[in-house]
Amino acid sequence: MGSGAAFADAVVCVGDIANSTSQRPAAMAMAARYQGQQDASSAFSAATKSVHAPPMNDREALVTRFYDAFARHDAEAMAACYADDVVFSDPVFIGLRGAEASDMWRMLCERAKGDLKVTASGIRADGDTVVAHWDADYHFGPGRRLVNNKIDARFRFNGEGKIKEHTDQFDLYLWSKMAIGLPGHLLGWSHFMQNKIRSQARSQLASYRRKRSP
Repeated sequence: MGSGAAFADAVVCVGDIANSTSQRPAAMAMAARYQGQQDASSAFSAATKSVHAPPMNDREALVTRFYDAFARHDAEAMAACYADDVVFSDPVFIGLRGAEASDMWRMLCERAKGDLKVTASGIRADGDTVVAHWDADYHFGPGRRLVNNKIDARFRFNGEGKIKEHTDQFDLYLWSKMAIGLPGHLLGWSHFMQNKIRSQARSQLASYRRKRSP
């Protein structure tokens, strides 16, 4: 409010002076001086924000690389962020270990075929962990149902700085309503339906891994 009022007063003042031809140089000088003050204020504000912005630590940078790779559907770069004995869990894939976790990302990226938008945000250190939020937008199943899955993630790290534990949390009932439609609305809350979703996903991952094996 204050800066807006000051600008309005300056415009009125300059306008009044400029109505007189003889006073136009003074008007131009006043306008230039006001603009210089505004530029200096903006530069100071930007510099202050830069000084006070905390630097990204190594763990936050690693998680950022993980999601940047995910956004490119680069599962190999994602896997490179993991420790060899990583443990991954989410509401569908519970307790994936080591190469099994990396193969899950490979399977998802390959099957996405470009139809997967990943948007990560809120990547920040939280004690000895890093937390993040990410959205996954894609189409699911033969009906090509649009899914917007909102996931909260937490990462833990080993002594070498690699991700040793990755846990994703999301609402599986909400996901089932978007992805499966009416059956998801009616039964997606039930243990029966949720266990069936988990079983099918595990079966697909096992099949994918068998095909990858030499």
